[in-house]
Amino acid sequence: MSILFTCGYCLLAGGAYASVTRRRFEESLAPAFFLQILLMLLTGMLFGSITAGILIGVTGSCAGWIIACRRRGQQKVWELITGSLGITSETGGGFIFILLFLFVYVINTGKYFNRWDEFSHWGIFIKECLRTDRLYCASPYHINHQDYVPAVTLFETFFSRLAFRYREADAFRAIQLLQLAVFLPLATHRTDERKDQARKFLTIFFRMLLILGIPLLFDKINFYHSIYTDGTVAVLLFACMWIAHTERAGEYKIFALALSLSVLLQSKMLAVVFLPMVVIYAAITDRTVFGAKMKQVFCGVLFEGGIPVLFWWLYERYVQNNLTLGGGQSFAGHGISGVLRILAHDGSVPFQETVEQLYLRSLFTRGVIWKLPYVWAVLGIILFLTGIMRIRVHRGDRAGVLRIRWLALWCLIASVVYAAVMLYLYLTSFSEYEATILDNYERYMSSLLLAMVYFVPAVAFAEFSSSDSEAG
Repeated sequence: MSILFTCGYCLLAGGAYASVTRRRFEESLAPAFFLQILLMLLTGMLFGSITAGILIGVTGSCAGWIIACRRRGQQKVWELITGSLGITSETGGGFIFILLFLFVYVINTGKYFNRWDEFSHWGIFIKECLRTDRLYCASPYHINHQDYVPAVTLFETFFSRLAFRYREADAFRAIQLLQLAVFLPLATHRTDERKDQARKFLTIFFRMLLILGIPLLFDKINFYHSIYTDGTVAVLLFACMWIAHTERAGEYKIFALALSLSVLLQSKMLAVVFLPMVVIYAAITDRTVFGAKMKQVFCGVLFEGGIPVLFWWLYERYVQNNLTLGGGQSFAGHGISGVLRILAHDGSVPFQETVEQLYLRSLFTRGVIWKLPYVWAVLGIILFLTGIMRIRVHRGDRAGVLRIRWLALWCLIASVVYAAVMLYLYLTSFSEYEATILDNYERYMSSLLLAMVYFVPAVAFAEFSSSDSEAG
């Protein structure tokens, strides 16, 4: 019964979003999930009830279907339903999702938590949200890292509510379905241009196989065997960047990017570093690639940056007002003065020189993606993008060249900034023992690197699809 409720909700919410926005089902599932997460967050903060957000989300999905049906007229209701669910679309997004849903459900049967942080806080967060129907930071019990941002936990809680039970396997299913929702439009990108149905679905199958195989190269993040948020943050960052990279400037892009960035910032506290990177990239591409006017670019920056910050600020205030016991990671101790002290090497961190030497050496020698160190992996991605750029130069595709050039430059700048931020955090937020061994170095560096690695198949799919269509 639980599988029917969870799958049914996905079809209801994704189809409603598709019918209202008139986009394909595979493009609609992830933003529908994001809206549900933010609704639960808002009602949790405003009314002290996560369930209220679930009820609003389900009611809103039903209302979306009703509005769309009335807009189309009674004679076209069935056409609307099948089209919004991707049943009659050329890519068959609805069928593909159902197959993936069943796959995720089966492979996680009998799975249990197995890592330390799942027992110390991540698993407890889900239990407290289910037990109290409130955000876990308001729990009267002391929990490690109780002020962590809650987006991923809320989605895991949501799936447990739909299943009318608490099982650790459902947490794995929820987090993997959230990731798959992001990858679904990538796997079906431009496959509707192919008339050969067998070739089309084989293409989608092998694309999804490649997409799902990439995280296996990052053995330290345990992408499929952990509910740690590092892998999900990488997927959400990729989703945000891909919207900024491919979506034409306009109202929908502003909405979709503000929505995605809001969930990204609520998935991990460190994700706030990525906000200006994505917003600036979107502004530059809107202006130089898509030819948006300065007024439109300014509105984009205002809403794409402002709405995620508003959600982040509201949750920070809520934590301060409700967290009575303990707590954990916090940005309260960080500021310009702290950065200046680190840059000045004033001796306030006695192990600073040791950590800096080890960190710089690790960037070039310590494997992150399989055996490949951080620096060489970044350079490999940039070289690949440069190769694609040369192909587009040969074709005379000026807009395509400009987009790939900006993406390659973003990868370079983002990798440098993120590496610098992680070094600063090792010096200021970790114990001396953790810092001097660069504790969990591979896992932390993977959050950005995995997102960047996904640019490789994403750009390749777009390139080869356009090649096929041009050849046809």
